[in-house]
Amino acid sequence: MDQNAALLNARRFAANAYDGEVETIRRQYQLKLDEECARLAARGLGTSSHLVLATVGLECERIKAITQLRLNGLMEGCDLYGVEVDDSLGASLQEEVMKEMGQLIDTAQRNVLAGIPRSTQSNYPQLIAEKIGDPQAWVATQIDRWRLTPKKLGAPSVTTIYNVKGDNARFNTNSTDNSVNIVTTTSQDFFADLRGRIESEVPEGDERKKIVGSLTELQASHGKPSFAQRYTDFMAAAANHIKVIAPFIPALTEMLHHVLK
Repeated sequence: MDQNAALLNARRFAANAYDGEVETIRRQYQLKLDEECARLAARGLGTSSHLVLATVGLECERIKAITQLRLNGLMEGCDLYGVEVDDSLGASLQEEVMKEMGQLIDTAQRNVLAGIPRSTQSNYPQLIAEKIGDPQAWVATQIDRWRLTPKKLGAPSVTTIYNVKGDNARFNTNSTDNSVNIVTTTSQDFFADLRGRIESEVPEGDERKKIVGSLTELQASHGKPSFAQRYTDFMAAAANHIKVIAPFIPALTEMLHHVLK
């Protein structure tokens, strides 16, 4: 398959993955927003700055989760169809994702609740952009980490095969030489290994707590339809530490494919 055809298939895969999950993300964050509004209204803060800040925070989470979903689909699609991502294509993918993220930020004002001061409504996209920070650096870093992993550079690495009992699946990681480690484990042990990797290599703090919490929810949903959403949440939470979880991503992807069938 030539690169143009491979890229077309990768984009088609990414689009299908996106369409299958984006509405779930939107519903999830609308539910969170409704709950937060009800909580603040019960305290008499339904039209206060507290609501504005809560809305901005949740909107930023939603935008980043949707952007992460798009990134995951593109990266997985390119891997599945053997697309060689050089500097030019990497920059193109970054521009594509950034454009879509910008559209999400620009249209976020539509989600402003009635009752929020009009002056705040007009500044809403700016507040979201400030809360998100520098999205271009965030997107660029993820793309570079993915495409410049050792397997992309041709560096030798060791294959790890996870044979997870109960799933009837084997998971291959970085198979660029003839060294093979075979690990037969239960899904419980697999998640314990992943948790241990995170706790040992991600600095202690709120970010690690968020990643571990997301992993706990992911494990609880293993084998269930909700695993797809928990997978998206976990990848978004761990986005800044892709190298830490990279050896486990193929296994997680196979688990995802299993529940999507």
